[in-house]
Amino acid sequence: MGTCQMASGATKIEPVLDSLCVLVYLQPNGDARVLEKRVMRVEGDYSEGYTIVAPLEEGSHMKDFKVFDDHGEHYYQYVADWSTVHGRHEQTGKCSIMYGDDGGYKLCWGMGHEGYRQYWVEYVITSLVRGYGDCDAFVRQIIAPDVKPLPRFFCVIMSLDGRKFVPEEVKAEVTGFPQKARVDGTITVWPLKRSQLAAGEHVTLECRFKKGIFDPELITDEPFKGNAPIRSDSPKTNLISRGHALLFSLLAIVVVGLLGVVAYVVMMAYMRRRK
Repeated sequence: MGTCQMASGATKIEPVLDSLCVLVYLQPNGDARVLEKRVMRVEGDYSEGYTIVAPLEEGSHMKDFKVFDDHGEHYYQYVADWSTVHGRHEQTGKCSIMYGDDGGYKLCWGMGHEGYRQYWVEYVITSLVRGYGDCDAFVRQIIAPDVKPLPRFFCVIMSLDGRKFVPEEVKAEVTGFPQKARVDGTITVWPLKRSQLAAGEHVTLECRFKKGIFDPELITDEPFKGNAPIRSDSPKTNLISRGHALLFSLLAIVVVGLLGVVAYVVMMAYMRRRK
């Protein structure tokens, strides 16, 4: 995967990431709209910002990538031919996706002028929440390790419109950072004792939901195993979409109906012969 970096020969003064807030808006069908708010002090000649999206599970896709400015009024122009060596002038107001060999993504954008800045990065992950035999659930790396600059403060807030999460319906665990998740209307990772990520740390969230909260697009009868995210090259799970499940049910009904008609015709023919 290419690295977003400063232009060649630029002064080695890194920008400061004062805070990173990741807002995850879950949808009833299991999709997730992710909105990252980054408050930064841009210094030196670093021209690019970036965030890492870890490889997605089989059947999930990333879409609707957007970057917009401090006030949410100016959307950056998406370009396909992004170069890590272009300078600030070429990258200002533009954004792009770089694809890694591991199946993950690096979402880049031009940071523009120096000073105190806010950047909003938005994208959608389809079928984050999936239906399993015992629950609806997901495991997802929300903040990747070793992203530079490391945030001085961070938080993760996950919600579902029209629903308040309660501990009786949701079990949430955090790995990669020594902080428990809190379930109180929303699902949050809000550091209290230590708010700064250290090198090598990350935030991976595992959530199990009581059946009935979601109507996931992807379902399986297998139980949820959790513990570690499924990589794109992992053994495949027998997941089927909700639409395919409905189609299979309708086909089964049709087949049963046809068998009933055939049985009725055969029986009537047999009765006529007996007469």
